[in-house]
Amino acid sequence: MNPFFSISVPTLGKLDQWKLAIQSVLDQTCKDFEVIAIDSGPEEKSRPLIEQLGDPRIRYINTSDKDPRLNWDAGFRNARGTYMVWFEDDNYMLPWQLATLADVIQKTGADLVTGSHVHWRGLAHPIVHARNQLIIP
Repeated sequence: MNPFFSISVPTLGKLDQWKLAIQSVLDQTCKDFEVIAIDSGPEEKSRPLIEQLGDPRIRYINTSDKDPRLNWDAGFRNARGTYMVWFEDDNYMLPWQLATLADVIQKTGADLVTGSHVHWRGLAHPIVHARNQLIIP
């Protein structure tokens, strides 16, 4: 059976941020998803990070020999979920985000669900001056 959500998380070698973004997806209360982790940097650095996370819901793709702008396309082409979530390496999902989206979808039958972005940069954020920030555009 296909996962309910496919979450595409591309990066261009920002591995510290990427790891936090992916971990925020793995920490969701809704567990019916796959993560498509796409990196345009050197595979010998990014593959071990994904292997360290050790979650079978993560599919790793390295596009180091291609234009990094194609990472979004690679995520879409490899998605198996019913719904696609576009995510970035500097994003962070609050733990109930997918459950909230799933609830809206199930109640309304919507084909497309969107909302405002909330960015949380915790105390472990790799950019020191950006730590402990909640950003609501």
